[in-house]
Amino acid sequence: MPGQGMYGALVGIIPGAVATNLARHLSPEALQASAAVLRATPDVSLLLQPDDIARAVLFAVSQPTTVSIDEITVNPQADIQPRMR
Repeated sequence: MPGQGMYGALVGIIPGAVATNLARHLSPEALQASAAVLRATPDVSLLLQPDDIARAVLFAVSQPTTVSIDEITVNPQADIQPRMR
């Protein structure tokens, strides 16, 4: 099975905007990119929470060995709306 070895499966978790303290460690360029995302999601309460990502990871690692999950993309619901238009 691709991505699976003696230590288990490899799963890519791709999170959208998450409410964390990460921004204090970003470069000025990365902060500008983050600001663009926050403008698209003006209500900070709509950002993903760390527990949202933890649940996605738990889902991926709790699958039987017969299941291969290559990638999970997790976005805030508000982030999806502009893409659907």
